[in-house]
Parts: sequence; C-alpha cells; structure tokens
Amino acid sequence: MIRVELDGRTIRPLLGEVAGRPPREVPQHLMVLAGGSLLAWHGLRESTRDIDSRRPLDTELAQAADEVGAAHGLPAG
Repeated sequence: MIRVELDGRTIRPLLGEVAGRPPREVPQHLMVLAGGSLLAWHGLRESTRDIDSRRPLDTELAQAADEVGAAHGLPAG
C-alpha cells in the first residue's frame, strides 16, 4: 500500500484539477470535503492520507479524481 501525506497546499491544486476534468456537458457537481482532508485544507492538521467526501462521487467525478490521482502517483479511490 502506498502511503501519501497530503497537506492543504497539495489538496487545493489536486481538487482544482479534478474540478477541471469533467466535460462541460456533464451537469455541475458538488464536492464536500470532510474529516482530515478538511482540517488539512484549513491548516488545522498537518496532513492526511486521503481526501474524504461527505457524498458519494458521481461516476464522472470519481473518474476525474482517479485520473488526477494517477497523474500524480496517488492510489485509486
């Protein structure tokens, strides 16, 4: 298992890339951070190993997240 530590400075651009991936014809998606990723985003925690969402990701958004993660050497899911 690959162990990755993500801090707020790392999470922000990754989520920006995910947001830019789904095609324009796909309906708008809402990403809601939760847990350690939200704390790291706000600098209230040094880092986290994953990025949690309060809602299940739609297929297009999950695919975009996996593509961005793979491009940065992160594990799927």
